[in-house]
Amino acid sequence: MRRLFLVFLTAMTCLSMMGQQKSTVVLEIDKQKFFLDEFEFVYHKNNQLSQSPLTPHEYLDLFTNYKLKVIEAERLGYDKREGFVKEFSYYRDELAKPYLTDKRAEDLVIEEAYERLKLEVDASHVLVRFPSQTPSPEDTLKAWQRIHELKAMIDQGKSFSDVASAHSEDPSARQNKGHLGYFSGFQMVYPFETAAYQTPVGQMSGVVRTAFGYHLILVHDKRPTRGEILVSHIMKMYPYNAEGAQEQKAKASIDSIYALIQQGADFEQLARELSDDRQSAENDGQMPWFSPGRMIPEFATPAFELKANGDISQPIKTPYGWHIIKRIDHRGIESFENMRDEISKRIASDERAFAGQQAVLRRLKETLQFQSYPNAIEPLKSVLKTDSINDSIFYSRVMLMNDPVCVFAKQRLTQTDFAKYLQSKSWPVSAKNGADLDEQLEQFCHAQLLDYEKANLYNNRPDYRFLVSEYHDGLLIFEISQAEIWNKAAADTAGLEAFFNLRRASYPKPVSWEGSLYYCANDSVYDVVKNLIANKSRSEADSLVKAMALPVSQLKVESVKAIKGNKPLIDKEVFGVADAHVTYPKGYDRALLSGKSYPEGLYELSEIRGQVLSDYQVEVEKQWIASLKERYRPKVNYKALRKMKGTDAK
Repeated sequence: MRRLFLVFLTAMTCLSMMGQQKSTVVLEIDKQKFFLDEFEFVYHKNNQLSQSPLTPHEYLDLFTNYKLKVIEAERLGYDKREGFVKEFSYYRDELAKPYLTDKRAEDLVIEEAYERLKLEVDASHVLVRFPSQTPSPEDTLKAWQRIHELKAMIDQGKSFSDVASAHSEDPSARQNKGHLGYFSGFQMVYPFETAAYQTPVGQMSGVVRTAFGYHLILVHDKRPTRGEILVSHIMKMYPYNAEGAQEQKAKASIDSIYALIQQGADFEQLARELSDDRQSAENDGQMPWFSPGRMIPEFATPAFELKANGDISQPIKTPYGWHIIKRIDHRGIESFENMRDEISKRIASDERAFAGQQAVLRRLKETLQFQSYPNAIEPLKSVLKTDSINDSIFYSRVMLMNDPVCVFAKQRLTQTDFAKYLQSKSWPVSAKNGADLDEQLEQFCHAQLLDYEKANLYNNRPDYRFLVSEYHDGLLIFEISQAEIWNKAAADTAGLEAFFNLRRASYPKPVSWEGSLYYCANDSVYDVVKNLIANKSRSEADSLVKAMALPVSQLKVESVKAIKGNKPLIDKEVFGVADAHVTYPKGYDRALLSGKSYPEGLYELSEIRGQVLSDYQVEVEKQWIASLKERYRPKVNYKALRKMKGTDAK
């Protein structure tokens, strides 16, 4: 309910523009002045959204009532309550997020990802792994030296495949000699993907670093994406890299199955009964959709060579067994417009998710004259040679260090500040060295830059300031309205009854009908039902019809409570409206009625309590606003409206 209320207030909120140029005062409440600039901005904004635009004079009355509520909420301390402070802080931080990322940079990586999805790259790689996810500088240097040794071998004429087979630390390189086959966007980690797409066909990339280690990439081919394919298969397995009798046995079995297919046997039945891939066998051999890069080349290549739906391959061999593949369907890549949302979601769990934030950081570093001093953490690394990062003694020593680690916008952040940042983080029990201290320093400096930018958004970005003001005032209005209007009215049973009794004539009950509608699919059903319900009460008629146990396709029963004008069939059959446009549910062309008419009169409170309560809340609000005006004596300057632009203010 609160969020719905805040959405409504977006169209009603008046924005307190701090630092605005002083203009004509339109309203003064309790020594607080509100200016024409603010009122004019809000008036034009909200009147554009309204289906029933108000005149400036009418809107100034709403503006006054709104400001009265905000000031009263602040007087009563609603803005100091823990719940408000916590919730407002959350909204303020959420509203800041779009301002801490570069929308154009985000759009560019989405567009880049789509272009890469349209192209497949065939490549091989050589990998030198890092020993852990947070390699030490020594480990990093060792891996860097090793990958350059391997690069030198290739540069001197040794074949890429031989180097990969003999030296790559990718476990599959012994079998595939580093050949990865075709892949497309999102199928490799982002730095690897970028290097592969940027390297020309027939050439080798430079050294590429990813989270796994250092790579060399040889690009064999690039081609338009082949889309995705849906296939079924029949498989006869043998152990990985099996030879001799085991492989021959599987080959003989798959050949016999292929012969049955050529003789007209049902592929799906054979898959269910004979395939060793029991997971797909339960679904007639059908596998999930896949692109070339999501399946081993030995299987993907012959699958994509099938030209038409229903085509069946000859037996093909993979490292896992023999297969017969049947093409079911194929689909190409969709349009950018159709894929944009999907790409955005995939990017959210990808390294490129930070592209927008990184663009902001580059801008901040330039405009705030950012300077980093990475050598300043060398003393911290020295301490970590003897003391764990979890030890208090580490921090007691580091807290005495005050050389700068980064400087920007006249902010000087020291080794002590960095140590406090480290102290706030959770570290593994085994943490004892400065393996990732350089990375932590970068994260610390970036966090400080973003915090600085966020702290200055309110003064530097009017649109952000307006949004924050909306949510600040909206939360206050919700809280005080709940207490002073909604809850008070709901709890005041005597007041509600008195309100209703004074205005009972304002709640007339029109003539109505209540009963059952029997929709019939044909004349025979209609005749049977008509005889059953003739001269019967509604309950008797319903019981008899229910006992027939006819399927809903022949008879549909609907309970109805209607007043004149809201159901054409009742209007015509009960209230005698000759020109009522009657329609029937699909599949039915006749209807019978069983029920009772009720004359016009007046509603009882119990029948329309919700409507009366809503009206009573309006009355309670009017009385509350009147008391606020009596307390604060607002001074409204209607003459100031004559200076508004683009309106015929009077």
